[in-house]
Amino acid sequence: PGDNDPLDVCILGLDYSAQLSGNVRLVKIVGVLAMIDHGEVDWKLFAIDVFDPLASQIHDSLSLDRAYPGQINSTINFFASRTH
Repeated sequence: PGDNDPLDVCILGLDYSAQLSGNVRLVKIVGVLAMIDHGEVDWKLFAIDVFDPLASQIHDSLSLDRAYPGQINSTINFFASRTH
């Protein structure tokens, strides 16, 4: 079971830093991360915007990491620094 919070979709790629929370975007899910936050599972989905120039080459977290090195680890570290 999860923590009953809204699902977190992390859009990575060329323009990932410009995303605003709550925006509706057409994305392709390429990975998932389960974290423990306050003793409950908190799911994070990794996605690529379908209009990203490299989207056709990205099909999973490995190809995402090859196309945009370090973004997955940076995102994991971001969330890990905020969990208890």
